Amino acid sequence: YNGSASFVDTTSLKCSTPEVAVSGQVPVYVSLNSVDYVMASTAVMFTYHYMPEIESINPATGPVAGNTRVTITGTNFDEPPASCGIVCRVGLNLGTVEWVSET
Repeated sequence: YNGSASFVDTTSLKCSTPEVAVSGQVPVYVSLNSVDYVMASTAVMFTYHYMPEIESINPATGPVAGNTRVTITGTNFDEPPASCGIVCRVGLNLGTVEWVSET
């Protein structure tokens, strides 16, 4: 896939990832002439993941004062890398999250 990239400045580019069939880590390559590509170091990989799917929420109600501990079950709740924060939004409000398992 040769996607288009946008020049930001002498130290940054922006590009969009293509759709893929499976999740996992892939190397990132950059070319300044569409012929010669340079791969990022092995420490710099892009990770695709499946979008989580919510199947149930328990309990489904709570007081307006908040602090109701809600369990969300579903699929594709992959454990995120330490650099990513899991966020749960209830309506327009952000809640704290504790990752338990992939399901």
